[in-house]
Order: sequence, then structure tokens, then C-alpha cells
Amino acid sequence: MLPTLPVVWGLRLFPRAGGAEEIALGQALAGTPAAGRAAFVLRRVDGLADAVVEALLRAADVPDPESALRSANRLDESAGAAARALLTSRSSTPARCRPAPPICCAADA
Repeated sequence: MLPTLPVVWGLRLFPRAGGAEEIALGQALAGTPAAGRAAFVLRRVDGLADAVVEALLRAADVPDPESALRSANRLDESAGAAARALLTSRSSTPARCRPAPPICCAADA
């Protein structure tokens, strides 16, 4: 019988590719509701106007699109500079792969 070995999935790289801007944006995004994050991305990444974003959120059955836009405004105020820096950097692409955080556990016997 072989002993069970730890299994490691994923990898965490430090410093991250985006540096301080990516960390600041990640922290701000983590504290924002999903609908607010969606509104932020639709405006900041896709460049859509608020009226279009609100219509898309309504079509997606978001309960309160106006609140989502307010959350996006607060997110833009707190992390807009970080988002601009990341979105205009040469290393930032929508398809960039990010390693998953490490997960260690005992292998099933």
C-alpha cells in the first residue's frame, strides 16, 4: 500500500503581472456586488453608455439596474485609475490566462 501524497492544483505567482494596479482593482471588485461589477465592465471594457448598460442589465433580469450603475460609479471612483492603467497596458488582454490559487489536499485512497 502506497502512502497518499498531497495533490497540488494551480499556481500562484507573485508579484502579479499587473502589479499594484491589479491588486487594487481586484480588491475593489471583490467588494462590489456582481451586478455592479457587470455594469463596471460593460462601461469600462466595452465602452457602453449607461442607458445601454441599464437596458442590458434589465434584459438579464438584474433586480435593480440603477443600483448596479451606482455601484459601478463607486467602483470607478475608487479603482478607475487602476482599471485605466491595466486596460491600457501592453500586458493586459481579455484572454490573458491567470493561474488558479494553490489548493492542497490529500489524494483519495
